[in-house]
Amino acid sequence: MKKRKRSVRCAACRKKLGPVAIACRCGKKYCAKHRIKHDCKYDYKARQKERLAKANPLIEFNKITKI
Repeated sequence: MKKRKRSVRCAACRKKLGPVAIACRCGKKYCAKHRIKHDCKYDYKARQKERLAKANPLIEFNKITKI
């Protein structure tokens, strides 16, 4: 007896997706209709702030002592 492969379905409308499934950063897969309009819990702002902070470190200059 062969096991059948489970088809990938849209997390919003349960439509069969096949090879065109679009994976969101929240971990679910969506069809073309729901890839933008879904209730995503992923925090894009916080992720971008982390990336900017990592790419642009704060540069502090040493104070010059007067002679």
